[in-house]
Amino acid sequence: MLKVVIMELPSFSANGREYIAIVTRSRNKNAYARVHGNIITITIPYYISNNSYESIANDLYAKMRRMLETSWHADILSALSIKNNSVLNVMGTAFNVHTSEKELKAASSGKIAGREIYINVSKSLPEQEKQAKAARLAIRLVSKAMEKPVLEKVTEINARYFQSSIKGVRLRLADTVWGSCSPSNSIMLNSKLLFMEEKFMDYVIVHELAHTKHRNHSKAFWKLVYKVIPDYKDVRRDLRSQNFSFKT
Repeated sequence: MLKVVIMELPSFSANGREYIAIVTRSRNKNAYARVHGNIITITIPYYISNNSYESIANDLYAKMRRMLETSWHADILSALSIKNNSVLNVMGTAFNVHTSEKELKAASSGKIAGREIYINVSKSLPEQEKQAKAARLAIRLVSKAMEKPVLEKVTEINARYFQSSIKGVRLRLADTVWGSCSPSNSIMLNSKLLFMEEKFMDYVIVHELAHTKHRNHSKAFWKLVYKVIPDYKDVRRDLRSQNFSFKT
């Protein structure tokens, strides 16, 4: 759908990232805010009057900013505690982390070689921001390394319970969703699931695979989820009881 940018809202920093916010008008039925990378897009339907759209946009902006500044996203970035010679255990695989501080043009850089992760952060950054940058980069590098085993997990669950045609599976460090399923059955899983109990990743995988059969949250959708995970309500409640409740 055609969207027209009509205003920009103040930028802000959260969890080692600078966010910018834009407001658009579109033919969508609902007003909403989404985050992609460091860009917050607030969409207001055309049918909402000019007298009302600005207050709605500011309200969505305030909620999104508060969410990003106080979310579990910040907790996991600090909880990872990326230090030199530390070890990250992900789905039974141990990654050795090597960090260093250098004079960098960029805030951070890194690479992964096998199970060795190398991270450089800029000396000029405040200590808290160094940790956030290192943790974010470590998550992205681990996600790249874990793409194959996660794909195998999704493929196994799909073959056993759904038999859907899947276009692809990718891991992404997302701020506001645990997962998604596109109209073409391309599945995205939040990279943060790699660092949580396995039951949470299993639930999100099943949730998104169920969307390949039902594009809504109807009774038929939840019945399908129940067939695979009979205690899904408990797992979903536990997932939502994290410091910040993402949505699927």
